[in-house]
Amino acid sequence: MYTGFGDSTGKPTEEVLTKDAVWLHRWAKEHSGGSRVLIWGHSLGSGVATNTAVRLMEQGVLVDGVILEGAFKNARSAKPQSYFYRYSQTIKTLILRDELDDMIFPNDENVKKMRSPLLFLHSEDDHLTTLRNAEQMYQAALSVQDDERVRMVTFEGSLGYLHNGLYKDPRLPAIIKNFVVTTEEMS
Repeated sequence: MYTGFGDSTGKPTEEVLTKDAVWLHRWAKEHSGGSRVLIWGHSLGSGVATNTAVRLMEQGVLVDGVILEGAFKNARSAKPQSYFYRYSQTIKTLILRDELDDMIFPNDENVKKMRSPLLFLHSEDDHLTTLRNAEQMYQAALSVQDDERVRMVTFEGSLGYLHNGLYKDPRLPAIIKNFVVTTEEMS
């Protein structure tokens, strides 16, 4: 549960969300019995995921792998007329109660710092954040890691997955399994 939601106290700022995710990752690793622990972030969660991976790396911990689904470049790059901007404003107003006015979530910068295996998942018809943004982040990640460690899987727009429907794809479990197995080989 995120800080500030449900029965928890505090305010869900970018820093607090990142600290919560770092704590959760550490807890999961301690209780994983030696199993790999990957971070998966979707949409706004992609910002939490990359912040967490970078923060852990700065603390000397290399995350086993990161999956970014429907990721955006950063919260500030959204133009007021874009779907993502309107979507993020709705999230901030209705869900986060305007607590994230100062959010940045710099995925575009974080992927250049990360050294963990990275998988981008994106639908061609994503109506909130464009495939072009994901491709730009993929290229940025490739500038610091090779294509064995950084991958991108796109899903045809004709499938109608938009921003939230990749879970429907019957190929997704195999894609994830392949990525996890590959990250094991990299260790």
